[in-house]
Order: sequence, then structure tokens, then C-alpha cells
Amino acid sequence: MGPLTTPNHSVGVLYLWSGDAIRKGTANGLEAALGASAILLLSSAPRAAKGPVPAVLTATSAVTGYYYGKTVYALRQ
Repeated sequence: MGPLTTPNHSVGVLYLWSGDAIRKGTANGLEAALGASAILLLSSAPRAAKGPVPAVLTATSAVTGYYYGKTVYALRQ
């Protein structure tokens, strides 16, 4: 296990919690998912050119961040 194991697990747990909150309709699920996407994007973007896994993580976190950001913004209007 490398030094990033705990942060990686933290983002995974945040995604799990936010997915459960969204499914149950409780508060802050979308915001937590947006935060998890932002954390994943910021941590994977510097490594995106180093291989397919970081590149896919960067792309998927950007897409999900856009989706959750758009959704949160629309609900606030």
C-alpha cells in the first residue's frame, strides 16, 4: 500500500456516502458527490499523462464533476 491509500479510500467512502444520501433523498448528497469529484480530479490531473488509469480517472472525475455541479446549480435556482 502506497502513501495515497488513505486519501483514495476517503474519496471512495465519500462517493459511497453521497450515493446513499442521493438514493435516500437526504441532504447534501449531491454536494458531497461534487466534492468527491473535485478531489479526485485535482489529485489525478497531474498524473493524467502517465498512463491510462490516471487519464481515465481524470476524465471521469471531470465529467461527473460537471454533472453534479450542473445538477446542484439547477436545484439552487
